[in-house]
Amino acid sequence: MKTMTDLNRRLDRFYLISIFLTSASSIYFETFLNRFFAISKWEEYGYLIVSITMVGYSLGGILLYLFKDFFLKSYKEVLFLIPFFLMILFPLSFYLISINLFNPLELQNEDLWLTQVINIGEYYLSIFPIFVLVGIYIGINYLVLQRSTNKIYTFDLIGASIGSLLILLFMYFVHPFYLLSAILPFLLLISFLNIKIFINKHRKLLYILSLILFVSSELWIILFNRADFCEYKAIYAPLHVENNKIVAEVKSPQGYYLILDNYTERLDTELSNNYSILNVKEYPIGYGLYKDGNRVTTLLRESLFDPSYIKASLDLFPYILKKDPSVLLIGSHGGFRIKEVLNSETSSIIVLESDDIINSYLKRINGINKNKKVKINKESPISFLERTQEYFDIIDISTDFLNQNNVNKYSFTKEALSLFLVHLKKDGILSIPVSISESTVYALKIVKTAMEILKSLNIKTPENHILIYRSSWNARILISMSPFSSREIQKLKDFCYIRSFDASYYPGINPQNVTNIWNDLPPIFPQNNKSSSSPQDSLMEDVQKVIFSKSKFFSFSDLFNIDPSSFDKPNFFSAINFKELRRIFKLIALLPREEIGFLVNFGVIIQSIIFALFILLLPLVREIRTLKIKRLLLNEILYFLSLGLVFMFIEILFIEKFSLVLNNYTSSFAIVLASMLLFSGFGSYYSQKYVRNPRKGINIAISFIIFLLLFYTIFLDKILINLIDFFPILKFTFIILLISPLAFFMGFPFPLGLSSFKEDKSHLLPWALSINGAFSIIATPLANILAIFYGYRLILILSIFLYSLVIISFPDRNVLSIKEE
Repeated sequence: MKTMTDLNRRLDRFYLISIFLTSASSIYFETFLNRFFAISKWEEYGYLIVSITMVGYSLGGILLYLFKDFFLKSYKEVLFLIPFFLMILFPLSFYLISINLFNPLELQNEDLWLTQVINIGEYYLSIFPIFVLVGIYIGINYLVLQRSTNKIYTFDLIGASIGSLLILLFMYFVHPFYLLSAILPFLLLISFLNIKIFINKHRKLLYILSLILFVSSELWIILFNRADFCEYKAIYAPLHVENNKIVAEVKSPQGYYLILDNYTERLDTELSNNYSILNVKEYPIGYGLYKDGNRVTTLLRESLFDPSYIKASLDLFPYILKKDPSVLLIGSHGGFRIKEVLNSETSSIIVLESDDIINSYLKRINGINKNKKVKINKESPISFLERTQEYFDIIDISTDFLNQNNVNKYSFTKEALSLFLVHLKKDGILSIPVSISESTVYALKIVKTAMEILKSLNIKTPENHILIYRSSWNARILISMSPFSSREIQKLKDFCYIRSFDASYYPGINPQNVTNIWNDLPPIFPQNNKSSSSPQDSLMEDVQKVIFSKSKFFSFSDLFNIDPSSFDKPNFFSAINFKELRRIFKLIALLPREEIGFLVNFGVIIQSIIFALFILLLPLVREIRTLKIKRLLLNEILYFLSLGLVFMFIEILFIEKFSLVLNNYTSSFAIVLASMLLFSGFGSYYSQKYVRNPRKGINIAISFIIFLLLFYTIFLDKILINLIDFFPILKFTFIILLISPLAFFMGFPFPLGLSSFKEDKSHLLPWALSINGAFSIIATPLANILAIFYGYRLILILSIFLYSLVIISFPDRNVLSIKEE
């Protein structure tokens, strides 16, 4: 006969399993929304989803705090009903965000921005009720099972880990717009469990009703799916061209790829306006490769390849300077760059193509794959150059390389460009493409990086080692370890003259004497609001300031910081001067689109701080009068506030750092998120050993954490550089080894802190959950802002500081119950 203890243990197992499934479902849904947003809108606005999610969790905790007695009295009914509501709200929420007309481009328009703010508000209304319910569901379990807070946290974290891994797995097989359907069975299983736990009568009927609701939700997702690409994304127009064909579709965590064939798919390269004089027949025809709706490149169609366009190409000039060069191509531009270089009679070509789709496509092109001069490596340039002893006449970066993968920004850092230069032969050339279509700022950032590298290599006149030439939309920056000769400079002038390109910089140039400017390039922010009717070259003028000035900033209004990117501050497209934010927001309509995504961080952090203050002050006003020692309540706030910030800080840092090693941001996200949640879950489970003496457990855990963070602060970057050259399986192994001990001890503080909320303090437990969630919202944009302006090393240092606050502010349970007599 089963004892009451056996029944309680059985019930506890049911509760914990339902927590596991609920957590897995919620993190799956959150990741799905981020994925959907990246495809249908733009990836950088995914911060909105993180914000909405954490607002929901926190609000759920606040509702538990305010109406604790009601929820405890009706907890069985609440736990029973929530999975049914979620089964309805998941497809309904997705439908509402699918029909939302949010257009982030209009945020830059002073007449239209308010409409987009309203659309963002509608996102909140559509999504956050789901996470309010999840927050209530998890929070009630903490209240009901206070003796098992560590187990609840364990199952919560492990469930989130499994949910994040599941969606990554499903991304290989399920269309991204239908991924939601794969998680609904989890909600069905939760509802079945709850029927078994809480219902004694009419179980069969409830099982049938649950099944009907499940099937209806699945059919809704499939039959009434309104998800589509935003009309402003690059893929939208070609996808709707008459007679367009989808040649191939590839689903993966790295992205949703489509290869299109239609009359608009031409090589997206910069050709001379004089191409008819140069006997160029037409822009080469290819296949369009798109990733998440963004154009990646044009894929070569060998049977239609006509090399006549090469003589009109902006990218050609380095091959005029060098005869039979040995070439390292960083990115292949879908195979076109390989054909172009072969046409220039090179002696050998090593191609580094890290994109899986492009790499596999190149292997099917006979003229490339069977050419003995060509060797194709699926590898990052940093990894390749760290291990090779080869030197090259030309290292040539493809025009589309930077935007193909978020990780490729590391190839434009000071460390990477230094590596490129030392692998050049004595008079070799590094050729770097930069878009100037919206601003010259990124070209100037490369110029300043080059100047600093050349100076660090003891080159006394670095200005003699740089050439810059351009079209209307793109520039090429050439850097050499040897000074460019007068003969080479004259060749550049001739090359540009014949093709109507502009030489924006060469040693000895005098901008005042340049009379022929073929491609007008006025400054974005005209000095003193003056404009000129004659053609201008703002790049020429700004380069002079960078090369011959010690000024940190270059713009007329000093709006942009052009300090070099580095491994510690790799964000190439974030060049805003932090000191000029007020003026920048006034000129937001003129900013490059790449900078707008960064500014979203400020919007998210402002609303997050307002919400966090609400979370703090509402209970604070209610509780502060009842405590004999008021400082104790502040300790609780500081404790869970610090934990909310620091967990996200470390997670964001690891995702960014390990993306360099894996050469893939998605893989880094998956391994970091899964490892941190899983091993933190193990740590939480182990922490029950210290429930009777939580101060001891906290002291041990924080001591190990601070030691490991100090170790990472000093040695992490050096370790990562050495890991770049390892085989993938070894990379994953070492990354897990680096994460697991830290994550294990990071699992201690939260459940041990919650274990202090007993008896007359139990009503504060949901508040603690809300504080943790509210400051997790702040952590993501705050970490991004700090990393961009000050580097990821600062994130590590702040994490050490926050864990020091955790150990100082730990709310000892033996004094928490002290009240006014």
